[in-house]
Amino acid sequence: MQYILNGLSLGAIYALFALGLSISWAGLNILNLAHGTVFMAGALTAWWLTTTVPELPFPLVLIIAVFVCAAIGFLMEILIFRRIRRSRVMKANRP
Repeated sequence: MQYILNGLSLGAIYALFALGLSISWAGLNILNLAHGTVFMAGALTAWWLTTTVPELPFPLVLIIAVFVCAAIGFLMEILIFRRIRRSRVMKANRP
């Protein structure tokens, strides 16, 4: 039974990654392959907070990790994706 639950949870994570890639490709017309990096940054944030500040409740740690991922995504939008969308190459290749 534990193998089934592990497989379902891992499959759900894979589905979320695929959904994120699909949404970024459909909305931005840019293939963003940094989803794994952002996800790992959130996981490392949660691990770091649980090991260095053990008195923090775990739901709060998860909320902080989500905000860290959102901040990284916002910075990527500001610093990278806006420049790509404004470039001549993107304007020439739009359908």
